[in-house]
Order: sequence, then structure tokens, then C-alpha cells
Amino acid sequence: MVSDGSAVETPNIVKANNNYIGFPHFLSTNVLSVTSNVNWTFTGIPSWLSLNSITGNGNAIINFTASANLGPSRTAEITLTGGGVLWNKITVFQEVDDLSAPTNVTTVFGTFIDVDQFILNWTESTDNVMVAGYEVYKDNVFVRTVPGLNTVINGLNPSTDYNMKVIAFDERGNKLAGTSRIIRTKNITYPYITSKDHANFNVDENVFDGVTWSYWKDWEIQSWIQIQYATPQVWNKYTMWNLPTGQWTSDDDPRDWTLQGSNDGITYTTLSTQTNQFWSTRGSAKDYYFTNTTGYNRYKFVISDVRAARSVSIGEVIFANAPLIDTEVPTAPTALSSSQITPNSAILSWLPSIDNVAVFGYEISQNGSSIGSSTGTNFAVTGLTPSTAYTYTVRAYD
Repeated sequence: MVSDGSAVETPNIVKANNNYIGFPHFLSTNVLSVTSNVNWTFTGIPSWLSLNSITGNGNAIINFTASANLGPSRTAEITLTGGGVLWNKITVFQEVDDLSAPTNVTTVFGTFIDVDQFILNWTESTDNVMVAGYEVYKDNVFVRTVPGLNTVINGLNPSTDYNMKVIAFDERGNKLAGTSRIIRTKNITYPYITSKDHANFNVDENVFDGVTWSYWKDWEIQSWIQIQYATPQVWNKYTMWNLPTGQWTSDDDPRDWTLQGSNDGITYTTLSTQTNQFWSTRGSAKDYYFTNTTGYNRYKFVISDVRAARSVSIGEVIFANAPLIDTEVPTAPTALSSSQITPNSAILSWLPSIDNVAVFGYEISQNGSSIGSSTGTNFAVTGLTPSTAYTYTVRAYD
């Protein structure tokens, strides 16, 4: 380099891209990058470690190869020197092969045991190298892998014994038979009512007690309340009462919610969705119908918003399996179009209608007269006269 007419000597450089290289116990290779502008040399190389080059000049890529290790872990410190100015010491470590399994956990136990779930806990296992995690089994069926010492087991049945087993394993997959424990869920009296929370004496059971002047209240807007039966029930209607006169205000009334059904407490099916609901008087009831032919042992109301308050209240809910009363007409089909037109035929197509229960079909009219129906969103028209204009109308019905 030349600056202001003076020669400046470039300093010697000898360095590696890192100073610690770890190898697994089996035969393996790693790469070390050397940056240099002088001659360099590696020294202190043990017999179990080989380099494809121990001397060189300038930049180089050096391959490290470690032989398989069946004994204790081993460490080597090799030195990279060059020009007597800069140097690096590189530590190379190779772990021992792990052939030993972790110990079985000494204790498995349940806490916060409820009718449909509990927390499964266990004591810590030990290993000659490191415990990687724990496998959890319920009645000899794998549930999940857990890194810590507890996990939630849910979707259970009341008054039921569950054989819970925990198996510790290490990074090599070594494991023993594990430790088991029988844990029994709580007994319940059906119907069993639960909720996200309740305020004071306004308990969950008030919603399904058959008394319209009692009520359930939660201080949170987004909440839920569930009824669980001993056997699956088929419901397609429910009547909901708001708060009776003198109990808070209509601001507490639920506005938006879904009704869901489940048979295991884990997977839920949405049966009915309601938005912007309103009761005109206190202590009054509203009927809600929905299509359902499946029996569920859990029915759950999930409330997402209320009229105006910061809490939610429901006076009473009564389920029933009643004939479906449908007073709403489907929306009109849109985007009616024709295709595959010939002198005597054509294909009509449209976008589907929407109904509060279900769209049963579509009636097609030609020049004001009905010519047929379709359960889908297209219809083939035939018997037409060439060079003739036709007007078509499609009406959805439930």
C-alpha cells in the first residue's frame, strides 16, 4: 500500500474462523477456515484427530476428521502459528457415546384433579449425560413429549381410572420401561354445569335450574358456560331468558355468541351463531332454532360480546328437540349467466343463495313460467327456438 509517497507494510495475519469445534462420538468431519498472508503451521494434533493439511501459505480451508469415540469424552488443544506475530489456539472436543438410559422417574402423581382433566406430575430423572425429555402415555397410548416435569391431561370422563405412564429419554433415544400410576377423575352429578367464572352467588347452575328469576353472571365480557349430560342429547332448539326485572340492566345481556357441541370436551362443533341479539323487555325469552341431528353430551355457549356492559349475565336456558320453524327466506341468487349456447339449448349458472337453515333448491322460470328446479347452481335449458330472446329468473327456496 502506498500513501503520501511512503510505503506501509501490511501486518501479518494468522487466524481461524472459530476457536472451538465440537464433534459427536461417531466418525465425523468439520471445516476450519484459515485466513492468512504468511506461512502457517498447526501443532499439537492428537492421534484421533486428523487434518488434511498442517502447513500452508495464505488462506485455506482445512478439513478436521475425528475418529469414532467409544471411550470417555476427549479434548485436544491445537495451535495455529505463522510469522511469529498472530496465532490461534483451537479447542477440539469429542463427546463419549451414550449407551445408558436415564433412570425411571420415582413418582408419578396427579394434582388439580377434576371431572374431565388433571395435571400429571413426576419427579426428575437422571442420566449419565443429559435427560432430553419425557414421553407421556395414557392407557398405553402415547399422548405427547414433554421437556419439563408436568403436563395437562384433558378430555377425560368423570369417575374413570386412567393408567398414566412417564418414560424419560436422552438425546440418543435411550429409555427404560417407565413409571406408571392410576389416577381417577372426580365423580359428578349430571347435568354437570361449568363456566369460565361466576360472580358471587350467581353460579353456573342458575342458567339450567328451570327458574327464570335466578341468573349466572361473569365479570368478563368474553366468557363461556357449558352443560354436560350423562349421555348424548340431540337438541335443535333453545330458549334463552335475559335478566329479570330489577336485576342489573339490559347492558349485561349477551349480544354475540356461538353454541357448540362436543362429546370429548376437546373437539367442538359450532351448531348456532348469533349476532346483535336484543331483548326488548326484562325477564323475557327468545327462541333459537338450529339444524342438528347429532347427539352431544356437552353443549357450550361461548359469548364474545354483550350489549354495553363489562360483564355478562344469562337468566335461564332450556334446550328442546322440536320441529324446526323456519320463517326466513333464502337470499336471491346472484350472477345469473348463460354458457354453451346452441340454437336449441343453453346452460344457466348462478352463485349460491344463503339461508338461516339451509337452501333446499332453486326454481327456474322462463319468460315468467316455471320450467324446472335444481338442487345445484346450474340448469340445462332445452327445446329453444333459434334466434329467439328468452328471459330467465332463478329463485332459491328452503
